[in-house]
Amino acid sequence: DCGIGVKIYVAFIFGCAILPKEAAWKSIPETNYPYGKAWPLIVFTISEKFDLAVIDEGSGYLRSAWKVKKNWLGKDETRTQVTVRVESKEPLRIRIRAKKQKWAVLIDNWQDAGNDKALENELITELQTRLREIK
Repeated sequence: DCGIGVKIYVAFIFGCAILPKEAAWKSIPETNYPYGKAWPLIVFTISEKFDLAVIDEGSGYLRSAWKVKKNWLGKDETRTQVTVRVESKEPLRIRIRAKKQKWAVLIDNWQDAGNDKALENELITELQTRLREIK
């Protein structure tokens, strides 16, 4: 019966479509930069590429709004959100995560797709370069 094979195939494809992949945090190497000078620079660097949804200088937490990328048909394809956490102000320890989600047509919802590694590397390099300049 061909129907069983099709059902197994559809179940396999659907099953793969709903396995989310959690985004991991990346650390920026520890430095002795003064937090009071570093924080505005962190906020500015992220805000150049993203609208910011949450900024809490006291706790050293920043989260961007979702930025949606559309495919050539104008339909939602992926979206990315950047989060920054200051783990320690002295010495300065920063963690960053660029969470990526893909639009899953089969479940008609966003699905976690891990990290946007290219964006993370770009932001980390940019932050390190700018932080070096404020010494």
